[in-house]
Amino acid sequence: MKINKRSISILSLVAFLFLGMSGLQAQQEKRDFKQRGDQTSVLNEVQKEQMKEARIAFAKATIDLKNELGELHAKQRTLFSAEKPNMKEIYANADKISELKNQIKKEEIGMKLDIRSFLTEEQQMKMAKHSKHRKGVMRDKKGQMGQANRAEMGRAKQGMRKGDRGEQQGKKGYGIKQKAGKQMGKDRNMLDLSDEQKAQMKEIRVAHLKETKELKNELEVIRLKQKHLMTAEKVDKNSIMDNIDRLSNIQNQLAKKQIDNKMEIREILTEDQLVLFMSHPKGKKGFAKRHKRMN
Repeated sequence: MKINKRSISILSLVAFLFLGMSGLQAQQEKRDFKQRGDQTSVLNEVQKEQMKEARIAFAKATIDLKNELGELHAKQRTLFSAEKPNMKEIYANADKISELKNQIKKEEIGMKLDIRSFLTEEQQMKMAKHSKHRKGVMRDKKGQMGQANRAEMGRAKQGMRKGDRGEQQGKKGYGIKQKAGKQMGKDRNMLDLSDEQKAQMKEIRVAHLKETKELKNELEVIRLKQKHLMTAEKVDKNSIMDNIDRLSNIQNQLAKKQIDNKMEIREILTEDQLVLFMSHPKGKKGFAKRHKRMN
């Protein structure tokens, strides 16, 4: 029996050391690969200074625009929350928001083109690949977080139905489940919609999706064109800026469609429901997403 225990201990130690060495080797290979890749895209001192100057210029050019944009968003919430919203003012403010976003986007594009001008072709490819990889990672993380949150809410809802709160308290992650279950309950009961209101809400949502489908499809086409223009061998700045204007125009149309959608929702709510709807902690957009899941 002692021999068996000793043998098991030795085997465990060997396995542990093997796994540790394998892990270290994998990490070293990863570092070596990264170093080999970075050697082809490392910036020299002049490029580093140029990169810094481009970013500072962008920050200076957009700081006031971003501040003004924040003020316009706050004003839009105030206008929409009025007892009798002035649609002319709301649409005009939406146009200003769209115009500022367009200016900021053009400044960003100008910065990117400026940076591209002093990078080698190899550095540009490396940078584009890194940016694409980072966006993919972020998208995957968001997808995984969203899937995990939905799963937690589903389990919390099921647990609350079974009445096993006491059992859940002893389980790891109970706090998350409890919070998800409570939030779902709050969202479900917040407006206390009647069956007729729920049906109306669904009709409004479906109609909005139909009305914006073509615009959203056109938006994707314009975005795809923008990628091609930005990665072309010979960059045409005028074409890029014209495409940004088209993109801004479609986004502005969609923003106004969203305003119309919110106004239609207002029409079917009682005065008390409207107050709760406007005061939702995550905003009207957050409530709309949760309401969509519940129906």
